[in-house]
Amino acid sequence: MGQQILKWQLWFVDDGEKSYFQCKTLRELKRKKYKHFNVEIPCDFENELQKNGYLEDLYYSDNVFKAQKYEYYHQWYVAEFDKTIDMSEIIFNGIDTIADIYLNGKYLGHTENKFLQYRFPINGLQKKKNELVVHIYPVLKETADQDIGMGNYSFDYNYSSLSVRKSPCSYGWDIFPRILGGGIWKSVDIVPKEDVSIEESYLYTRRIIDNVAELGFYYSVKANINIQDFEIEIDGYCNNSHLYLRKKMWHNKGNIYFDFNNPELWWPIYAGAQNLYDVNIKVYHCSKVVAEKRFSFGIRTIKLDRTIYAEPDGKFEFIVNGKKIFILGTNWVPLDCFHTKSPSKMEKALSLIKDLGCNMVRVWGGGYYESEEFYNYCDKNGILIWQDFMMACAVYPQNKDFLNKIETEAVYVVKNLRQHPAIALWSGDNECDCAYNWTCVPRNPTNDRITRGILPKVIEIHDYVRQFLCSSPCMDGDSYLTWNMSEWHQWAQGEFFKSGSYKNLNNEFISETGYLALPSEKSLRDFLREPDKIMLNEKEYTPEYLAHLCSMASGNDEKYVFRLKFVIQHTKDLFGYIPDNLTDLVQMTQISQAEALKFFIERMRIKRQKDGGIIIWNLLDGYTQISDAIVDYYFRKKLAYYYIKRSQQRLCLMFDEPCPDLALYAVNDNFSDEEIEYTVTNLEKNEVVLSGKATVKKESSEKIATIVENDLEKSMYLIEWTTQDGNKYKNHYFAKMPNIDYETYLNDIKSAGFEHFE
Repeated sequence: MGQQILKWQLWFVDDGEKSYFQCKTLRELKRKKYKHFNVEIPCDFENELQKNGYLEDLYYSDNVFKAQKYEYYHQWYVAEFDKTIDMSEIIFNGIDTIADIYLNGKYLGHTENKFLQYRFPINGLQKKKNELVVHIYPVLKETADQDIGMGNYSFDYNYSSLSVRKSPCSYGWDIFPRILGGGIWKSVDIVPKEDVSIEESYLYTRRIIDNVAELGFYYSVKANINIQDFEIEIDGYCNNSHLYLRKKMWHNKGNIYFDFNNPELWWPIYAGAQNLYDVNIKVYHCSKVVAEKRFSFGIRTIKLDRTIYAEPDGKFEFIVNGKKIFILGTNWVPLDCFHTKSPSKMEKALSLIKDLGCNMVRVWGGGYYESEEFYNYCDKNGILIWQDFMMACAVYPQNKDFLNKIETEAVYVVKNLRQHPAIALWSGDNECDCAYNWTCVPRNPTNDRITRGILPKVIEIHDYVRQFLCSSPCMDGDSYLTWNMSEWHQWAQGEFFKSGSYKNLNNEFISETGYLALPSEKSLRDFLREPDKIMLNEKEYTPEYLAHLCSMASGNDEKYVFRLKFVIQHTKDLFGYIPDNLTDLVQMTQISQAEALKFFIERMRIKRQKDGGIIIWNLLDGYTQISDAIVDYYFRKKLAYYYIKRSQQRLCLMFDEPCPDLALYAVNDNFSDEEIEYTVTNLEKNEVVLSGKATVKKESSEKIATIVENDLEKSMYLIEWTTQDGNKYKNHYFAKMPNIDYETYLNDIKSAGFEHFE
């Protein structure tokens, strides 16, 4: 891809300093004597300040509050480079966010969207010491005069995010601290001129009938010569299957439709093989190859079968190649509050999805569009992707300027990602339909010009073979007046996990639900100075704990204080008291979370014949914090990780709630019938209370046994089963919650082999 610039300096100054002016060259910066140091690109501003001693460790204690000092700082990233190739274009793969760029003192271009790639032609380079200056402005200052009206809405911390295309979570969220500085967060490349290039190529599946795939191929070729004698070729292999087509080009753009017999289909994990064609696109001019492009291609169809409302015949189901895929998924948020740290964690984080038994991941709309590594992994491993556009928990501006920003971004994102077979759904945003009602005056989100106008138009033009969901949850028609949708985010914050709000759910799909817990004691001791001291006094939490609740300041009236209150309340709900030591408190909160998420997942799986699935919130922390995540920032797994892994076994035995008796269900997400033998043991008495054999039909949930309610005791019941191939599996159920005995519970999970406190 050409060459990267390797040596950079970062210069910075507070906007309030009188000496500030528009520096365009290194000479001007030196004359002003601003602070500076060497950096490597990609980089994040505050992270570099940490490395160079200007900020203390922002992951530790309450140091993160100190980052706010730098919110109004200007940054200049300066590099000198020699001309070594035929350099004709410079590519910025990601600048966060508003910047002016100068080359040898002359204005090159402007950026205002973190999520876009920017390309600028460069001419007249010197052989030695060309100078590139990227001036990133303080985003709060630059957006101060932008149009945000009283009809717009967001959380207090995030109001200034509404008019700018920057990660919403950077402004402060319940799962991320407020760190606004930005930086050059992706690579900078200088590339040579190409006479012919393939600007766009999209090979897609229109439909599959019998054993014939009806395919389409869209291309756009940029050429500096007449295309009259051009041909385009598609050549792809998968196993012994060969996909081939060569045609004359009548225009530099075209859409070719053709049939392909006996295709190797791409399937989600557990449903079939992840067959990917290694495709090579070639452009010929007078039989000579003048441009080439390679990618992977999966032949499959994906449909969302959806009704608006949760009702007796309601639906929210993903149908892949004609088969319903029951979804067991996780929400995905940025892997680190400093986004340049995320790539080093990617491989390890992605392995957790597969290990958990998930078949879908939802890329949450408060972060950013993920790396190519992420999408390639999901393609190769059959992990379906629910892809949000990057808007969250807000009513965004509807003016022409902002609509243009969104349209430009959406076109770029769709074109960039649409080739990935794992992407199952485009979703307009996260909870923005809901936000229309958070002002307490019922407002109709179907009037939103972004999600009902711009985004569906972009999908129709650039990826009509995929479906678009306007928001998650999506409130079509007059559903905003009832909030009884087929797909829902279930957050009964502060309630016990078996309260009516959770127990009596009738939604067909849950795309967010979670439960809070403390991370491991070792993690707390790693990022807190005094982890045993939660309370500052009888009414106030310590600034340390507030910082790791992602509050924006130290104060008991801060927005996210409720999260620690709920952790404590959930523990008291389950065990009847709060322990006086950190070790027990951590374990009790993790038991509470584990039992809750297990309950949520199993309730949906038991109803799998009607329901479409569940996506839990969330997999992994991107900051040192107290959260709903099941793996903390240090990759230490909470107890819930192991409980979820058992609850998501493809063939799993689980108990429903007593109604009036306790029913044992066998849930089989496999595409074949299974013969099993099972036992259920009351661990308190070490007594087998159920045993038998059963034939479990494919893709089913069946009641196979019952315990009479009068025989049910406050105890842990160990469920064990053996399949016809001799493999043994386990699960459990604790009856008659809450008010369970902590020591007894610990003994039970130790006896069952389920004691996993990291």
